Order: sequence, then structure tokens, then C-alpha cells
Amino acid sequence: MYLKTAAFFAVASALSTLALVPYMATLQPEAFAELPVPLPVALLLQVVQGLILFGVLCFLGLRAGATVGLGAPYISAWLEQGERLALPARSLLLAAGAGFALAFGVAGLDRLFDLPMVDVPQPAVWKGALASLYGSIAEEVQLRLFLMSVVAWGLSTLGGRDRAWPVVVAMVLAAVLFGLGHLPAAFGLWEPSALVVARTVVLNAALGVPFGWLFWKYGLEHAIAAHLGADLALHVVIAGLL
Repeated sequence: MYLKTAAFFAVASALSTLALVPYMATLQPEAFAELPVPLPVALLLQVVQGLILFGVLCFLGLRAGATVGLGAPYISAWLEQGERLALPARSLLLAAGAGFALAFGVAGLDRLFDLPMVDVPQPAVWKGALASLYGSIAEEVQLRLFLMSVVAWGLSTLGGRDRAWPVVVAMVLAAVLFGLGHLPAAFGLWEPSALVVARTVVLNAALGVPFGWLFWKYGLEHAIAAHLGADLALHVVIAGLL
């Protein structure tokens, strides 16, 4: 029932990891210089590993999400039910625009934490654009399609009439973990502190909650569109202005 959709998003997620490589090569050139195998081999292994990992996450997420009304309705209808692919272009563009605008709001909120500027290599704009594909696809698959769906399903088994609260709790939890997942990168820029933790979690959760809400109400396709809009604003437009 979910195999074709799971395979679709697994392939998209695995390939999106390749789009992240030029960006990370600028930020961490030493890591690429110390690879134990040639870069093409490392990339091939990364894709194969990604196909397996994301395939499992996608299948489990789709299966769990089906019980609580979460999933990728447009892609699933196309692949599983043989319907004509009819993505809602208008609402997807609105989602992308909302993500784009939210990113500027988050960038403004970042100033309130008043952390010192850090001198780090600035990847070219095109590298930021490519990296945005990883964030919008792979991260949404991990955090919304898998994590949010599985947590919402688990909480729904506790019973109760209100079927919304498990999804709301899962949405907030996924957003917080989205922020926590960015802590290693933050600690690479600043000394670990409560302020750095608060800044990283708050700013990322401020984006993660709207992404989760779009996933809940409109499906994974809209969460991906919003995340893509936000990442393009952060890694292309705002980065290009710095």
C-alpha cells in the first residue's frame, strides 16, 4: 500500500544528500580531505545507505501516519491509486511563500540573542540553493513523515475522544528535536551555553511548528514546499546579503 510512495521519497531524500555536498565541502574542507576512500565512492556509499535508511523511515512513517491522517496525499494518490498527478500549485506556492517570510522573521528574532558574529567560510549562493533541497526533502521526511507520524500514532493508542492532541504533541516534539538536531553545528560556532541552546531550539522550532502544521493539514508536499522556501531565504537571499 505504501511501498511506491515510500520508494519515491526514499530516492528523493537519498539524492538530496548529494545536493548538500558542495555546501558542506566549503564549511568542512578538512573532513573531505581526510576521506578514507575516493570521493565518488564515498558519495555512492552515501546514496546506498540513504536509500535503505530513508526507505525504512518513509514506510514506517506512511504506515503510522495513515492511522492519524498524516501523509503525502497527492504523491500517494498518484503512485498508489494510479490517479493523475495533480499537485495544487497555488497552495504549494503559498506554502513556499509562507516559509520564505517566516525565515526573515526568524532571522530578525536571531538578533535578540545577541551572539557574537563568527567568521566562517561563506558557501556560494548556488551551493546554498542546492543544500536547500536536502533540508526541505530529507529533513521533512525524517522529522515530519517519520517522527511526527510515529509519535502521533503512538499517542493515539492511549485512547480518548480528542484525536487532535496526539498530532499537536507530536508536531511540537518534532519541532523541538528539529532544533536540538542543529546543536552540533551551533556548538561548532560558539562555546556551548544555555543561551546557544535556547537560540538554536527556539529559532528552529519557530520554523518546525509551522512546517508540522502544514504537514498535518495539507500533507508532506506542503511541508516540503514551506521548508524549501525558508531554506532558500536563509541560504540564498539572506546569505547573499551578508
